Amino acid sequence: MVQGADTLLDTLSNGNKKVEVSVSLTKEKNFDKLTKFMNTPIAGGALYFAGFKTIWLCDVTKFVFDGHLPRRIYYKVI
Repeated sequence: MVQGADTLLDTLSNGNKKVEVSVSLTKEKNFDKLTKFMNTPIAGGALYFAGFKTIWLCDVTKFVFDGHLPRRIYYKVI
């Protein structure tokens, strides 16, 4: 993981060494939301607003989400 994803997971872990997160492309009850606001074509990936900060997610996000950078990613710590 690089830059934004690990920063997000560090925040979600609340200082624990491990955090497990469920993700979805559809709105789910009690899930938080990442909203894409800018593609970053030179670096790859995109900038997302996470409610508490801006994060950059690299092109690995495309691998996770079937070849594209979704406009919204819903997530929940489980």
